[in-house]
Amino acid sequence: MSKEIARFKEFSKPKIADRLVYIDPSLSSNAYPSINPFQFVGTDDDSINLMTQEIIRILNVLLKGTTTTSQVNAILYPCITTLLRRKNSSFIDLKRFMNDEQNQDLIKE
Repeated sequence: MSKEIARFKEFSKPKIADRLVYIDPSLSSNAYPSINPFQFVGTDDDSINLMTQEIIRILNVLLKGTTTTSQVNAILYPCITTLLRRKNSSFIDLKRFMNDEQNQDLIKE
């Protein structure tokens, strides 16, 4: 299947072909491949804004049927933006952001 995907016309362009990565999940029995959207290289406000919106959109899709309201999104936006600007952030940090006993290093008073 990976060879079929590599032959898609989208990957025939040199700039895009370099972005195709194949990850074999069977390479290790005790480690699993993952993608961390908070490991983001964009530093300008527009890039961070777009990535924040995309993460919120993905969370809304994943959490469909639960409480994903505009109020929740309003809380998520500054939290995710902060984590994108911070080095080595993850979803664990987003969870910590919601706990006042664990988020002192993430907030400014």
